[in-house]
Amino acid sequence: MVKMKKPNLFIVGEPKSGTTALHYFLSQHPDIFMSEPKEPHYFEKDFQEEGRHLKGNMRHFKYLDEKHYLSLFEEVKDEKIIGESSTDYLYSKVAAKEIFRFNPDAKIIIILREPVEFLYSLHSQYLYQSCENETDFQKAFNLESRRRNNEEKIPKNAPYPSYLFYSERIKYAAQIKRYLELFPSKNIKIIFYDEFRKDNPGIYKKVLAFLGVDDSFIPDFRQLNVNKRARFTVIKDLIEKSYVWRIIKKILPDKVYIKISDLYHSIFLVKTKRQPLNKEFKRNLMTRFRPEVAKVSKTINFNLKDKWGY
Repeated sequence: MVKMKKPNLFIVGEPKSGTTALHYFLSQHPDIFMSEPKEPHYFEKDFQEEGRHLKGNMRHFKYLDEKHYLSLFEEVKDEKIIGESSTDYLYSKVAAKEIFRFNPDAKIIIILREPVEFLYSLHSQYLYQSCENETDFQKAFNLESRRRNNEEKIPKNAPYPSYLFYSERIKYAAQIKRYLELFPSKNIKIIFYDEFRKDNPGIYKKVLAFLGVDDSFIPDFRQLNVNKRARFTVIKDLIEKSYVWRIIKKILPDKVYIKISDLYHSIFLVKTKRQPLNKEFKRNLMTRFRPEVAKVSKTINFNLKDKWGY
């Protein structure tokens, strides 16, 4: 009986911080196998439980047992690195422990983005996914306390309620500490989104060196996961909220579903430039997040206050 190979690389977050691009670039390397789909969400057991008990959208969690999860890697041949990129693993309070229990020798990649821009971009992604129903970011952010207290209904497409707790998302210090307390520092690579965006080849080369594979390999660098809006909003909502689409997503093999989804996106979605965030609200958020930026700077021993303008 052939023993199933286990992943030894996890890009754990943050979302909207270049994880899709890095996953795609790494997947092209001959010594690296990256999962498809990119985000199995297998180790975020707390969010799975939250979704079950609070009637979240459990279609988000398709890999609930180890056998099914490992089937993602059944096509691995002799690649040295086997990875996946579930970006809620950093946000999850248990994923670090679950990953360590699964593979204590795993390598971890974390991508950090300036908190305000990160949340603003995340809100746009949620709108695109139909997980958020408040189109104004400031109003959505301010709904958090009402959503926590069950005074505001959670959109039905959200996989779990805390998915929309924006202020919790940027508690980088505690999130990173969960990994630093378990994995040796040599197995953790922290990348900054702005540097990766400006210099894909340079950061990619450093990541390959971190992974111990040939760092002279050059992939096809192209922009991925850009901001999008619906070309025909009414049609998009009808399709994505219909039972037919849910059945398609549930019963089709992942690779087939991904191809259909890509075709759908090419027809009904168009790239768009995000409008600038309200300056006063941005200043207020930066003031609110300044203590957190100071904490994460201390945690990783790097001055993010100056880097991010705090």
